[in-house]
Amino acid sequence: MKVILSFLCYIYCGFLPVTLLRANVEVSISIVLDKNYGKTHAIRLNGIKVSGAHVLRALTDVTSDSTKPVVVLMPEKTTFDGWDDIMAILDKIGYSNVRYFIFSNATQNMTEVDRPHSTVPFSTTPAPRGATKDY
Repeated sequence: MKVILSFLCYIYCGFLPVTLLRANVEVSISIVLDKNYGKTHAIRLNGIKVSGAHVLRALTDVTSDSTKPVVVLMPEKTTFDGWDDIMAILDKIGYSNVRYFIFSNATQNMTEVDRPHSTVPFSTTPAPRGATKDY
């Protein structure tokens, strides 16, 4: 009876639900690009501001699990060059579970954007998707 009462107190205090919740939720890495990312290369990594010079080190040190989910939020004024830059950094580190979103402060909405397709030789009449080899 004493064990049951202590277990009920444990549940009542909220420790068990929090423990179970944390065990089932996979925490992702969040990256928010600076509004002037093209110039500053600064990001917010899990809410902490990281200057451009320290981005590679911070992203490398955040986890050793390359399959951990990564969410990249880019302001709507982010250029393709900025997107390509952050993709290259994450690819260099080896992250394999990355999703990219463009967000709007005005509408408070975001849109997921897919990674670009395979590269193809420059042409004004490229072959249909899937008809070329990866370069």
